[in-house]
Parts: sequence; structure tokens; C-alpha cells
Amino acid sequence: MSRVFMPRRPGDWTERSWRRVAFFAHANEVGHLSTVLMQKRAEEYGIEWPESGSDNPGILPWLSFPVVPPAHSGAEPVWCDFYVVMENASVFLKRALKRDDDTAYRWVEAGALLALSEAQADGVPLTIGWGAYTKVATNHGVRFLERHPDLQDQLSTTHGDAGPVGLLRQAIRLAGVAPGFRVSVLGAYGAIGAVISRALVALEAGQITLIGREDKEGEIKNRERLERLATSVFGLVPKHQATEVLIHQDNTTACKDHRSQLVIVATSGAPMLPDHVLPGTLILDLTTPAACQPGHNWQDRLVLTTGCGEFSQVVVPRNFGDIAGVNILDVGAGGDRIIWGCKGETITRSAFGWHGHLVGQAFPLGEVDWCDRHCALVGLGPQPPVSFDVPVSHREVREFVARNRDN
Repeated sequence: MSRVFMPRRPGDWTERSWRRVAFFAHANEVGHLSTVLMQKRAEEYGIEWPESGSDNPGILPWLSFPVVPPAHSGAEPVWCDFYVVMENASVFLKRALKRDDDTAYRWVEAGALLALSEAQADGVPLTIGWGAYTKVATNHGVRFLERHPDLQDQLSTTHGDAGPVGLLRQAIRLAGVAPGFRVSVLGAYGAIGAVISRALVALEAGQITLIGREDKEGEIKNRERLERLATSVFGLVPKHQATEVLIHQDNTTACKDHRSQLVIVATSGAPMLPDHVLPGTLILDLTTPAACQPGHNWQDRLVLTTGCGEFSQVVVPRNFGDIAGVNILDVGAGGDRIIWGCKGETITRSAFGWHGHLVGQAFPLGEVDWCDRHCALVGLGPQPPVSFDVPVSHREVREFVARNRDN
């Protein structure tokens, strides 16, 4: 059984009766701001941060904070707890991918069950969110429900993928991308990539290139997955709309071959490098850890972190809570009061009293529309543009897009 450390509740914790969110993830890589803050929390709790590769790293209550939606929004206040497995992302992923080893799943399962036990003791509804690579460990939440069918009516769960897609779509609109644009989706047949690919139709893309992994010699299964997705995407195109849907299996050449003006990175399975795209390309990176890394020559290309959301100040009155007496504004998602989109979606569903289970890699496009509407109501909008931790104004982004519109 995993070591699970519960949040320390004050005796006069007035928010005990609020709807509650328990969100699960893991550490980022060494030195990342979020990982540094997690290690500070562990130190505050008197917990020694384990060596990477530990068989039982433990689950740490990282952030605890209230979310108070605007009056007349139809949403209610929510108390949010963010739990993390004390293991770096790359190591956690390797463990989660092992087919004959459910250790990574059991780590997060133990935390979820304890969070549910506490919520039930307090008599409040609980919404669980599976973040980052805990999606892999739980098979996007399916495994948890399969192993605990008796709990399905006692809580709600979501993998949160609709949140980042909704925020991404809003970011594209804010960037001034005009109808008819050429776009490539890297990691197109993944859980989030497939939804992005379908969601782009509503933005009137002129060309959507779906990029997936190359097949092993003698196999065609990856190509067949891309072909099925392409058929699904094309089936959403209205008769009056001219949208071409293409497939490609070489991420190093696809964007250049099809002269993509916008590239959406929905997988960190392979690094994204500047020479994979043409100069003048806008690149939106949804991945954590990021697939696009500084240190390369990104000149004449604009890389933006996206898929996260920004809370208005009044909605998170205590920001993201305190760690060792220091109030936390920036958790490493891109700036002040910015949180990962899957976490934002989980909070939004709880605040609106949604009850159900959004699990599995395939989910209705309508869930993205739901997030578009309800995240805005709860006070969560797309994050301000940021490129490798450097803020960029919306005006600068629109000017970049306009300069390269005819390329």
C-alpha cells in the first residue's frame, strides 16, 4: 500500500462542507518550479523526498485552496486538494507503461480511496481528476472504475482532457488565426490529440494534417488508426466548408511537407525541434513536460505553452494556498494564478455539481463545448501567451500570425 499523507486541516476549517476536488498527478522533472514547490511541501511535512525509482515514493498533499465562482454564475464554491506521487514524470511514465506491473496505478488508487474516505466522513461530494501521466496509469480512469464498480455512484471522476482542448480552441481564436489555415496535430490519435483534431473543424481549418507514429516494418496498425481518425474528422466537415484532412507518419517532415502555419503538439513521445517546421510557424505545445524545449534555435518560429487556464483573482482569493507560510501564486503552469487545464476542468465540473464519469480515450466532442461554456462562467480563461517562460502579448501573437498568414 502506498504511503498517503493527507492534508493538514485546521480545526476551524469552515470550507469542510464545500464540494471537494481531489486531483492526482506526480512531480515534474528535477528543477522545474512545480517540483521545487512539491519538495518544499514535503520538507514542511517532515517528509524526506524519495530517491527516483523508489518502489513506494508516497503521495503528498501538494496544494489546498478554495475556488469561489462569481455570483450568479450558477456554480458553488469548491475546495481543491492537489495530490502528487513523489516521483519524476519520466520515471512515473515508464512505470505506468509496464503492462505486467500495476504499481503506478496502485499508488494513485491508494490516494483516491483515502480522499474519498475523508470526503464521505465530511458528507461532501467528491470529484476526482486524473492528471498528467496518472491518465496512463489508470487507463484514463477506466481501470479505477473497473476495480471499484461499487463506488461509481459515490463519486465523480474525469481525466480532464476536454478542459485543455477547450482552452486551446479559445487560444487559437485569440491568436487571430483566420479560416482556411493549415494546421498539423502531432500525436493526433492519442486521447487528447484525437479530440483536438475533431475540434479544429469548427474553427474552419483549410487543411488538417494528422500526424502519428511510424509503423514497425510489416505493420500498418498506426496508419489504420490515422485513417479511421481522418474519416471521423472529415465526417464533421459541413458541406459548405472546404477542409482537407491528411495523414502523415513522420513528425520530422510532415509540417514542412504540408506547409503548416499552425502546429499543435499533443504528445511528448518525441521531441519537437525547430527544423521540423517552417519559419513563420505558430506552435502550441500542450504537453507536460513540454515537447518543445529552450536551448534550440527557434528564431522566426513562435512556441507558446497552451492548454492551461488562468483564474481571475477574485475566484482564487487565497491564490493556490500556502507552503511553509509562503502564499503561492505561480505553480509552474505558466504564471500567476494559472493552472493546468485538466485540473481546471475538474474544478469546474465540481463547482457546477456535475455527476458522472468522463473516462476512456474516446469522449464526445460535446464535452469540449461544455467546458468552453462552463469554464468561462466559473472564472477560468485561457492562459496569457508565454514562450519558454517569457510573457508575450496577445498583440504580438496576432502580429506574428498576420505576418505569416500568406506563407
